[in-house]
Amino acid sequence: MYAALVLACAGCDEDADEAAPGMADENPPIEDDGDGQEEPPGAEADCEEEGACAEDSLCDVYDCGGRPARYNHFGCERVACELDEDCPSGEACFALAFDRSCEPSSTVCFQEGNACLCEASDDCDGVLDAHCLPTEFYPPADYCDPGAWSCDELGAWRETLLRTAQVRAGTPLSQALTECAAAATEAIGACG
Repeated sequence: MYAALVLACAGCDEDADEAAPGMADENPPIEDDGDGQEEPPGAEADCEEEGACAEDSLCDVYDCGGRPARYNHFGCERVACELDEDCPSGEACFALAFDRSCEPSSTVCFQEGNACLCEASDDCDGVLDAHCLPTEFYPPADYCDPGAWSCDELGAWRETLLRTAQVRAGTPLSQALTECAAAATEAIGACG
């Protein structure tokens, strides 16, 4: 079962959506490479294969970039992972549960006519997924941030962390998720 997320539109307000807890800046800073040209850092400017939608329209309808996004700020699909070793050099495996208590298990974007469409499944099992992130912009030490969650949200987030840790049992990611759940428990206690 899928629900259509968004259709592309010209002049849409890019700041209309509020950032989710724990999300880093959606687009890493642009750097001047010394020859007067500004280049986005970290990732390749082009996907190895053509992206989900032509040109930049994917990122007009899907919130590209940021830790939990399935597409990076260039509109390239992130590499799924189980371990850091599954990731390209300079990247680490990030579980979506660090930033979400609910995430669709599938988000598919595609070109239809002149529009880019994204459809998401109607479930929350995407929090069990993990993908690679560049450590230069998303250091693994910052993955767990209980302070980004309100007292009302901490309990659901802790349960998501524990569920994901159980699914990934026996991996370093499971240990990090379990430690993060313990930090969430402490934060719940501090809520009084």
